[in-house]
Parts: sequence; C-alpha cells; structure tokens
Amino acid sequence: MRHISKGINESSCRKALLNARNAFDSDMEFPENVFTKAWDHYLFFPSDRMFGKTFVEALPVFIGLEQANTVCLLNITQSSSLEFEGCAALFLNTEITAKEYDDLISNDGAEVGWFYLMEDYICTSDVGSWCMYCEMTSDIAVLAISSAGLEQFRPALDILQPYTLEEACRPGQDGVFPFNDMSQEWHDGLFKNYVHVQKSHREMK
Repeated sequence: MRHISKGINESSCRKALLNARNAFDSDMEFPENVFTKAWDHYLFFPSDRMFGKTFVEALPVFIGLEQANTVCLLNITQSSSLEFEGCAALFLNTEITAKEYDDLISNDGAEVGWFYLMEDYICTSDVGSWCMYCEMTSDIAVLAISSAGLEQFRPALDILQPYTLEEACRPGQDGVFPFNDMSQEWHDGLFKNYVHVQKSHREMK
C-alpha cells in the first residue's frame, strides 16, 4: 500500500522516504540499535501509540515545529524495495484526521490492515530532525531525537508521552508494558545499545 495525502507533492514524499531509508540499518532489530547515526536521546513507548489517536494528534505538532511538509510512515516489512516505486508507505501532512488514519491502517482493501500485522516500521519527515522505529512483534517503539529537538518538540512529546528507558523499565506495576515484562536479555540489550550509547555520544560532543 502506498498513500499520499491530499496536497503533498511527490518531491517532499521522496525526500521523506530518503530520510526514512537512510535512518535505519535493515540488518538490525531490537534489542540492537537500529539507527544508522548516533542520536542524543532515545525515548521509548508502546508501539500501539504509532497506530492510534495519539500519533495523529502529535503528528501535526511535529510537522509545524519542524516546518516540514511531509511525514513518511514506511512499512519496512511490506516494501518490495525501499525505492519510491516499490515502497509500502503513508505520506501524511497536517491535514490527516484520526478517522482517515484509522481507515488507512485498519483496512487496506482486500488486504489485512497494518494495525493487525506484526511488522516493522520507520517514520520521519522530509526535514528529518526526529525518527521513530517500531516493531509490532515486540510491542516496542523508539523515538530518536537530538538534544535541541528535545526542547524544540516538547509540545509534541507532551502528546506522544515517550519515556526514557529507565522510566519505562521501572520494576513492578510502575513500569510500562511491554518494558516491565521483558526478558533480562532484552533489558540488558536495550540498555547497552540505547542508554549507554546515547550517554557516550553526548559526552563526546
């Protein structure tokens, strides 16, 4: 499936797709670090938030603050290639409504909607100041962002409500699903590849 929202030109679609394509390493998956560049901050949240009202509410705020034109939500699993002609992607702008988004991800004609599939996704804009990656099989999504972006996009983050990994993995009932239900291997892997890496990156700047 490829969908381009009304009012979006192909040039901005291609730029957003290029940013998405360059943002992740297709040979990596959680709990490894999937991103091709080091970001200052990695914030985590349950993957369901990328496929519901919260995402639609946060999206225009991200776009407006970044002065972007287009956001690309790329279905990595379904894309026959990462070229524009072969990608499975939604190209969205500030006009997207919760109902339109729900229709797109829940019912793709004769095919099963993305919401119901255990697949991998990457999401960023034609500016590329932030990037989200999601694995539905693990119920985990991560937002990669710079230190400047942490302040710039605060209104959008207040809607999306991502957590530091330390916050998400608090023991017991205070934790956030699925982070409080992970194996020790995943817990240690995510901390090694995201928390320790981001601290090292910030210390080197």
